[in-house]
Amino acid sequence: MLVVGGTTGPPCPPTADCAGPSDDTLRSDGAAYDPATDTWQAIPAAPRPVVGGLAAWSGTEMVVVTGGVTLAYDPLGESWRYLDPPPDGGFNQTVVTDQGIVFGSYDKRPRSGMGSDWLLDPLVGTWLPMPADPFGESYDRSLAWDGERLWLLSMSVANHSKAYGGAASRVAVLEDGAWRVVSATPPMVYGQQWWFFEGLLVAPVSPASPNARLGVFVTPGSTEWSSIPIAAVDPDDGLQECTLPPIGPGPEWLAGGGPVLTSLDPLATTVVPPCAQLALPDVAVWSGDQLIIWGGIAAGYEDNVNIGLTWRPPPPS
Repeated sequence: MLVVGGTTGPPCPPTADCAGPSDDTLRSDGAAYDPATDTWQAIPAAPRPVVGGLAAWSGTEMVVVTGGVTLAYDPLGESWRYLDPPPDGGFNQTVVTDQGIVFGSYDKRPRSGMGSDWLLDPLVGTWLPMPADPFGESYDRSLAWDGERLWLLSMSVANHSKAYGGAASRVAVLEDGAWRVVSATPPMVYGQQWWFFEGLLVAPVSPASPNARLGVFVTPGSTEWSSIPIAAVDPDDGLQECTLPPIGPGPEWLAGGGPVLTSLDPLATTVVPPCAQLALPDVAVWSGDQLIIWGGIAAGYEDNVNIGLTWRPPPPS
């Protein structure tokens, strides 16, 4: 697990009016964690502070997009390099494909040049615009790669405005350099991402979904959707289990964000146990069949934390 950057400034609680972190609190140092030996090792500092942004594993390097800069770290060579700067700052998702790393935007806005998706070639460090998707202004966009094709989940502006309780989204597929509209979807909620998992396109339950409902999956190209079982969660407890960032598929479970993991074979859900020490983990990754979470904000937003936890989910049943 590679960790880099951050800030030593105090955390800002939700809805609070906080100033941004000052320059003297920004960090560029980093470390690598080996779960097999439970040890840390310092890595060379990044050539500039890393605060916020997105990271993806290219197969040989950790690629980081932050603050208008693209960086790549080679763990074997223990070295950093600059890639071309990102053409857009509105990315919220990375999808690794056989063509490179796709950086996707949460929305597609009517203003020119905003809300588009881009492909980064991590070898040469250059960016290319993806073909424009077939929908107009839209939100709650999510991309998934099935090994050959890129699939888009996208919600219209009209449906986005009422998506707290669930509203239909739309599906398109990128084939031979062009998007093709496939179908509408069952109800989705704000920020519901999807993934290619066990041969299916899966939109697991979302952290924004009331009581962890509205998870669905579909065979690529089909219009026959199936529902994911409701997680065994008390609807009155406010889902106070451990809330993970969306990190995608593991060997048996899909961690799509929030406190619920999804299995398709067999069809099941399980709830991540409480992690009171890490109210909002900064980092979450799969290491084989176990989850690792690390860092973030302490309960009550009193301070930052630098502890980690591991959990091996039970086999789906």
